Amino acid sequence: MRLSHHCGVRLHQRPIPQADAVRACLQLDSGNLEFCVAARDGLALVANEADGEVRVALAGLLMGEPLRSLEPLGLGEAQLLAFDRCDELSEPAGIGVTVGGIDMIAEAASPALLSALQRAVEALQMPVSGWPGSLRIPTSLCIGQRSASAGMLQSLRAGDVLLHCLASSPLRAGELLWGAPGSGSMRAAVRLTPQQMILETCPTMHDDLPPPNAAQPASDLSSLELPVRLEVDQLALSLSELSALQPGQILELSVPLDQADIRLVVYGQTVGIGRLLAVGEHLGLQILSMSETPRADA
Repeated sequence: MRLSHHCGVRLHQRPIPQADAVRACLQLDSGNLEFCVAARDGLALVANEADGEVRVALAGLLMGEPLRSLEPLGLGEAQLLAFDRCDELSEPAGIGVTVGGIDMIAEAASPALLSALQRAVEALQMPVSGWPGSLRIPTSLCIGQRSASAGMLQSLRAGDVLLHCLASSPLRAGELLWGAPGSGSMRAAVRLTPQQMILETCPTMHDDLPPPNAAQPASDLSSLELPVRLEVDQLALSLSELSALQPGQILELSVPLDQADIRLVVYGQTVGIGRLLAVGEHLGLQILSMSETPRADA
């Protein structure tokens, strides 16, 4: 049930009439799926085509858009291998799915595909119920990162420009972050437009603790390399809203990136504020202010 909701398909218990029944085989990266299709309207005409290759090609065109509903499962691109009239139907399989107005009932699947489906189910976010679901979680958008020595960071002043931390202009990708800095957090890759963030992946948990060798002793601490992330504060989402985020979903930027205050963050602590600045074909960060004392982000 959760998987069908995740893909936007409907479950049904309708038998497929013999006159409409077509047996199809679908190839995905994770394996093959055989299913019975109710071939109606255009698919009914295609099912009567005598040439097998032409029949599969036409059916693939008509079913291409509905089959894209399976993409959120992460099973890879779907390719139709067979599309043949059924001489006889197998025993009713019980529950089927309606994908883009097409009724289907699965008949057989390769073990690898079943394992991939099980992993997809386990990866789904459980809905958050009760009062915790209304808690608001601040969202940060990470648009770049680089390493910098402690001495170099300490030397930055208002007006300086930090380079080599952003991709070439314009910004096209970023990563949304939720959770307490320095501990487990959730992340999701996004595609950026001037006004929007488009989710590329579902939010997943990550361990933000630094690796064991990140704080090895150094004779000159000013030369110690530190990870610097460039983050922008965005909208706050409730836990319920966060658990429902899916690839393709669009979130509005709270302020255009070229007008936003960008935070320099080191291990969850804000050490400075800047604004994006075009330097030729590249983007840099012009420093507005640096902190005398790093501020831990809430």
